[in-house]
Amino acid sequence: MEKQAVMLDFRTSRLSQRLELDASLAERAYAMIAEIDGVKNGWRLAGRLQARTLERLVRSVIVTSTGASNRIEGNKLSDAEVEALYSQLRIKKFRTRDQQEVAGYLEVLESVFQNHREMSVGESLILQLHRDMLRHSEKDERHAGIYKFGPNRVEAKDVTGQVVGIIFDPTPPHLVPKEMHPRKMHRGAQGGLLSGSEQDTAKLENRERGSLGVAGFFSGNRPRAGEGSDSHPCR
Repeated sequence: MEKQAVMLDFRTSRLSQRLELDASLAERAYAMIAEIDGVKNGWRLAGRLQARTLERLVRSVIVTSTGASNRIEGNKLSDAEVEALYSQLRIKKFRTRDQQEVAGYLEVLESVFQNHREMSVGESLILQLHRDMLRHSEKDERHAGIYKFGPNRVEAKDVTGQVVGIIFDPTPPHLVPKEMHPRKMHRGAQGGLLSGSEQDTAKLENRERGSLGVAGFFSGNRPRAGEGSDSHPCR
């Protein structure tokens, strides 16, 4: 007769005899325990990091994130150029559009790192961040801080300019205000407002859409003349 496994509550129970493990299983157990200890020690070290070290880490995150996010939009600045620009933000005069876009993004990301505890995520904050992000970009004044008024589908094109696929098809302009309604934005977190199946659907939608969902509510930074979509070359 096959024995049934018994679940012990290790908060109240104690093992009455020594575990007898074969060599391979014991080795795996020791390796897992060592890995757990490594993670715990890592957290202890993180808590003791000097302010200067944390500042360097934050700076690195801001620079790499800014560079990657803007290159998606067609920006040509490398991470080294982004870092150089970050060191000169006080100048407030940027010659090229690439520099203008990156400067605004750097300032917004830095502000989020410094003030996130006081920020209440909502429609007004998102619009403000979008406006601040484009404050230096002269050609983007028309749509800074407002929702898009035209489609901004991201397409992949071949070397001849033919569309070969859709990378990202955001929410249509006329549905954006509805999607940005406070209840809609927080429905994944406010489980009490939804049924079980609705909560599962909301979690799935939020995971699939991610940050691209909010980004898709605004016009692309580099709209092409005569086109209603952002285009990226196929690589």
